[in-house]
Amino acid sequence: NWVELSDDVSDVERRRLLALGFAAAAVTANDGVLQALPLMVPVWNEIMSDTGASLVDRLDDDEDDGAAYGHSEVMVAENERRRRLLLADPVHKLDARREFARCMKESEALNGADRFHAVLAQIDARDLEDFRNQLS
Repeated sequence: NWVELSDDVSDVERRRLLALGFAAAAVTANDGVLQALPLMVPVWNEIMSDTGASLVDRLDDDEDDGAAYGHSEVMVAENERRRRLLLADPVHKLDARREFARCMKESEALNGADRFHAVLAQIDARDLEDFRNQLS
């Protein structure tokens, strides 16, 4: 149900946390979870596209947002507050690409190459290609 409802989560930080939760859940031999993998991979792709490896990296892009609107002092203080929060939260610093790759490797080791590749065959080819490209 989480995977099917993941589109309802609009906040990038919460979507990222949800995607990392999906990755952790994918390290299983449970058929029910593995059947959801084709729905998880597009979410992972989106998170990697939107946030890169870490949400901490996004703060550098937001540095000058306040100046364009005449709120530079407020935005500088807000950006500093955001930076401190992100740096204090391990999930934001966690390298999503590395975590997704690690979980997929662990799932393959747990399930065996044949079974794991059968699951991968259920994933849309474009989504799987995008996933592999983002990991490299």
